[in-house]
Amino acid sequence: MNKKDFDEKVFHDTKLLLEHYRDVVWSLEVETFQTSLNFQKEYGTTLEDFLDMTYKAGMEISESDVASRIESMNKSRNMLKIIDRAMELLQMKHQDGEWYYWILYLTYLAPKKLPTTEDILYELEKQKIFISRASYYRLRDRAISQLGWILWGYTTKSANEIIDKLLAGKSYEVY
Repeated sequence: MNKKDFDEKVFHDTKLLLEHYRDVVWSLEVETFQTSLNFQKEYGTTLEDFLDMTYKAGMEISESDVASRIESMNKSRNMLKIIDRAMELLQMKHQDGEWYYWILYLTYLAPKKLPTTEDILYELEKQKIFISRASYYRLRDRAISQLGWILWGYTTKSANEIIDKLLAGKSYEVY
C-alpha cells in the first residue's frame, strides 16, 4: 500500500471511528445499566461487588452471559480509553493540538451533538478559536489525520522519509 492510500485509509477509518464515538458511549452506558440491574435481580448483589469477590477469591468467570457481556463492555471501554488518550496526546503535544482537540471534541466527542457547523464555530469561539467555516473543515480534516496517525501509527516508510528529509546533507556521528 503506498503512502497516499495509507493516509486515505487512516483518515477514513479515523473519521468513521469518531462518527460512532457517541453511539459507543451511549451503548456502553445502557449495557452497563442493564447488566447491573439484571445482575442485582438475579444474584442479589451488584456486579461490581461480585467482580471484586471473584477477583479476591482468584476465581475466573466461566463462559456465561455475564462473562460475555463483561468482555464486550471492557472492549468498548478500552476502545474509548484509547481514543481519549490519543486525543489528550494530540492536545498536549501537537503544535496545533489545542485547536485540533476542540474541533474534534465539539464535532464528534461532546456528549451532545451540536446541530450545525455554526453551532460548532460558536462553541469554538468560547475557546478563543476564531475561524471561518472553510477553515473549520480544513482544520477538522487535518485534525482527523493527525489523530489517525496517533491511533494507527506512521508507516515505517513514512517515518523513514521524514528522517531522510531532516538529515538530508548532514552527517552525524553515532556514539
